[in-house]
Formats: sequence, structure tokens, C-alpha cells
Amino acid sequence: MKKLQFSLESARRWQEKQFEIEEARLQQVNAGLNQVRAQRKSIENSILEEGRRVSNAPAVAAPELAMMVQFRDFAGRETRRLATQESTWEKRLFEQQQRLTAARKKLELLNRLREKAQLEWRNAFAKEQEDIAAELFLAKRARQTTHSAARALSASSEIPLGSE
Repeated sequence: MKKLQFSLESARRWQEKQFEIEEARLQQVNAGLNQVRAQRKSIENSILEEGRRVSNAPAVAAPELAMMVQFRDFAGRETRRLATQESTWEKRLFEQQQRLTAARKKLELLNRLREKAQLEWRNAFAKEQEDIAAELFLAKRARQTTHSAARALSASSEIPLGSE
């Protein structure tokens, strides 16, 4: 029996690579989103710390208050910019998840087709083995029958043909 040849194997391997690429891209998008979230959280924490520091201080000088206002303005702008970036990253994440899902479905389809081909090949192999076994059995049986007939013929020829 010839070995299994799945005609779509090269397509299945290519699709498997595509799936791995899409997975890696998803990880990159997740990393980008997490980085933006961490930056925004850091700025928000800095604003809170600065607010606590000023509220706990017995007196705050005017120049320091002016710097704090400037910092809050900057932090507010930066937080809004990072929120916009976060929204963009979330959109990218959703799109990448869609691409990954599509790649997974294509790969699963090709894997199911390969499994079906393997099952058909195994069934054909088993049938071929059965056919061979049946042929061997019949050949052995025919040989036994031929030998039995030959022995019977030989035994009957040993009997004298009449006493004339």
C-alpha cells in the first residue's frame, strides 16, 4: 500500500504558519495596549500623589502652585492623548482577534480534511490487508484441497485393478 498523501498538506502547513504569525501579532498588539494603559495609569497616579502632597503641606508657595497647575494641565492632555491611543489599540486588538479567528478556522478546516483523508487511508489499508488475508487463506485452502485430492488419487491407484 502506498503511503498517505494529503494533497492539501502544503496548504495546511502554510495556513499553520499564518496562524502562528497572527498569534504573534495579537501578542504584539496586546503588549502595545498594555504599555499605553500602564503609561496612563502612571500619569494618573502621579496626579493623585501630587494632589496628596499639596493637600498635606502646611503651606504652598505661589511658584510651586503654578508648577502644579501646569503639571495638572500637562497630565490632563497626556491622559487624553493616551486614552485616544488606548482606543486605537483596542480597535487594533479587536481586528487582530478577528484575523486570528479566521486563520484558526481555516487551519481547523484543513486539519479536519487531513484527518478525514487519514481515516479513509486507514480504512483502505485495512481492507487491502483483509483482501490479502482472504487470498492467502483461499490459496492455502486450494493447496490443501489439491494435496488431499492427489493423496486420494494416489491411494486409489495402489489398489489392484482386479484379479484377472
